[in-house]
Amino acid sequence: MTKPLNIFFVIGYFQPERGYEEYYSAINLAKLGQNVTILTSDRIAPFRGVNTIERKRKIGLSRINGVKLVRLRSFELYTDMIFVFGIFKILFSKRPDIVHCHTTMQFPALITPFFCYLLKIKCLIDCHEFNYHGFPLNPIRKGIKSKFVKLEYKYFRTPLANLALLFSQKIISVAPVCTKFLVNHFKVETNKILELNLCVDTNIYKNNESVRDKIRTKFNITDDKILFIFSGLLSERKKADQYIDIFSKLPHNYCLLYVISGTDSEIKSILKKVSDSNLQNKIFIQTGVDSKGIIDYYSAADIGLWLFNNSVSFLEAMACSLPVCISNMQLSYLTNSNHSFVLDSNNSNDMYISDIMNLDINSTNLKQYGNMSRNFIEENYSYSAYSQKLLNIYQENT
Repeated sequence: MTKPLNIFFVIGYFQPERGYEEYYSAINLAKLGQNVTILTSDRIAPFRGVNTIERKRKIGLSRINGVKLVRLRSFELYTDMIFVFGIFKILFSKRPDIVHCHTTMQFPALITPFFCYLLKIKCLIDCHEFNYHGFPLNPIRKGIKSKFVKLEYKYFRTPLANLALLFSQKIISVAPVCTKFLVNHFKVETNKILELNLCVDTNIYKNNESVRDKIRTKFNITDDKILFIFSGLLSERKKADQYIDIFSKLPHNYCLLYVISGTDSEIKSILKKVSDSNLQNKIFIQTGVDSKGIIDYYSAADIGLWLFNNSVSFLEAMACSLPVCISNMQLSYLTNSNHSFVLDSNNSNDMYISDIMNLDINSTNLKQYGNMSRNFIEENYSYSAYSQKLLNIYQENT
């Protein structure tokens, strides 16, 4: 029997209540009998609508679903530029078999490969980044802050990332666009890159038919209505407000459940826009939903909708037996035309309206597409299979 590996994850922010790859892969590696420890800061990421006090977490050791979680004292200059103290000391003391650093953006993950090099510990790093509109190299707004962040990323974080990538045995890319970014921006040789697509924990994300009627009744949505759902942050890049313009021109039986998070002012702005457009009986807004609570809302909807940005959220929706309609952006390759609707990302809003009107969506088809979506995720994008692939990579590099 193969001896379990002592695996350390290093990441600047860790928020299991919101899910994310580092949480799901850690708990699934633990289920595979591995010893997993996460080294992170004493705070979660600066999500919109979450203040500084709410972000703080207790320093020290705890356990979560078979995983050791070690929160360390930290100092934060701004998003991702967070300094976590004590990582080198712990690595020196514990000498894990392998260290997995998460993201090429956060400072702890960028400095740790150098620590591992000094201590002769095997190290991997993964890359979730690409040059999207809103990334430091491609800012949405043109101002002094954006210029500073761009310069800092170009002249400070990029050189650090180059060293981190150099000192890592392998680099895991979570999408083809990330691989392209590694090659074009960091000049990484392709033979050092391993692609592992983002996945879904199918043990958590699955349809809950029992809540469908309860939630639809809550919003007074009858069964003759086609209920679309969008979930996500109210960021400029995701253009969440554009859905209001689109649904204002769709037939009365096309409704939207808006499960969103953001600052109070952002949410009030969306509520006001819905009210001013007299769409309270067509667009329904829900806030304050965590990564597990969203399952109930996916279960109540008929189809998921991500037109202006796509993320792992639509995979989670598919795992809940929900067909999705998305634009052909960075992750659209993860779907299948047999059960998903993929629209042109260059569409105008009027073109999106026309395309949505032409979708083959009736209750029978949607049910069939939803079941096919679930099967597709189970076969191709479950975190149990993903974590086994990770474990194979670790074993090959120790």
